[in-house]
Amino acid sequence: MTTPTRAPLWVLIPDALLPEPHAQRFLSAKADAVVSALPKPLKQALARTGDAPYHHVDGLDVVEAWLLRHFDPEQQAKFDVYPAWAMINADGVPAFTRFMGTVGCLEIQRDGVEFTPPEALAITPEELGAFWAVVRPVLVEHGWQCPNDALLHSVLNREEALPMEQASPWSIQGVRLTDYLPRSAETAQWRKMWLNLQVELHQAPFNQQRQERGLKPLNALWFWGAGHAWAARWAMPLVKSVSSEGVFDAVVMRGEANPALNRLIFWNRVLGPLFIEQALAPSAVYCVDFEGWGGPSPSLHVLNDDVLASLSQVGVQVDWALMGQGGWVELHPRWPERLKFWQNTPKLNHLIEPSDGQELTEAELAQAHRQAALEQVQLQTLMQADEPRAYGPIDHGGKP
Repeated sequence: MTTPTRAPLWVLIPDALLPEPHAQRFLSAKADAVVSALPKPLKQALARTGDAPYHHVDGLDVVEAWLLRHFDPEQQAKFDVYPAWAMINADGVPAFTRFMGTVGCLEIQRDGVEFTPPEALAITPEELGAFWAVVRPVLVEHGWQCPNDALLHSVLNREEALPMEQASPWSIQGVRLTDYLPRSAETAQWRKMWLNLQVELHQAPFNQQRQERGLKPLNALWFWGAGHAWAARWAMPLVKSVSSEGVFDAVVMRGEANPALNRLIFWNRVLGPLFIEQALAPSAVYCVDFEGWGGPSPSLHVLNDDVLASLSQVGVQVDWALMGQGGWVELHPRWPERLKFWQNTPKLNHLIEPSDGQELTEAELAQAHRQAALEQVQLQTLMQADEPRAYGPIDHGGKP
């Protein structure tokens, strides 16, 4: 197929879809308020779009899943479970020899893993340097090539393939560690290295000092994103923040920002260097700090007045990504739809997120908790079986 010369401009509205069990009742009571809050271009898109399929996240974080579809609309990326983000635009790089490595804090909760990415950890340059002083010698000993600079996110290379697929820091949330750690014989050495790294980082003086100050430790290097090479259709889009305060370039993750905006900034920072050699011009994604339907929506007014109005004057249309909890709906106002001037009543059913039909009973929840407890015991057994040098310092001068 022929690739258009211009990448689409996107408007992404988090939490725009209403859960199906309560959506009809809400829209029956608040339809007028919802319609009045819609920017004119979105109102027209909802009115003139016939079929707007719902895209499931398939186990990924919703922003990650949408971004993957943006880069790979034909779904040609080579991965089975998790996207091979480290292999984007990596033509000629052997499969499973390139990983992303992300500094962070790993916490094992009752219902799964919680991983805090480095942007939310208030890391000083000295602490980041101390982290890599612990980690880098171990990686080199085990055949990894890593940057000399102390980075929050690094590309890690190795000559020998390591066939394992890992989730990104966002999609790992809530996944049990027993599901994350590979158990094949080919990955046994990596598993030992990774578990011992956690021990050394836990014991490192800089982490002890962080915890004394009430800060989370930097206790993990998260490996993720390996697989087969694939090419992105578009360049990495610029990220714009749209809120009641105006429209701004979004380059720094902030605790008070919308979670979807922080995720877009994360992906821009992590994947941006992988697009340096690509000649495609970037577009932009406008992420709206959405306040919810049925009430005042100052951010939508700012979007309409400060972004959409000027784009409309020069004949530029935007594509819409309406986010839910388990997926999203896309609206693409192309010329055949835009010419349907007689259709001006928005179809609010496009704002309904279908139920997955997987609501658990109390008995099923109790069984899930028992299974999680059992897997935690299995994890402890796995760690004990993999710790020939366990809970003591790693001898960097010896053989693994």
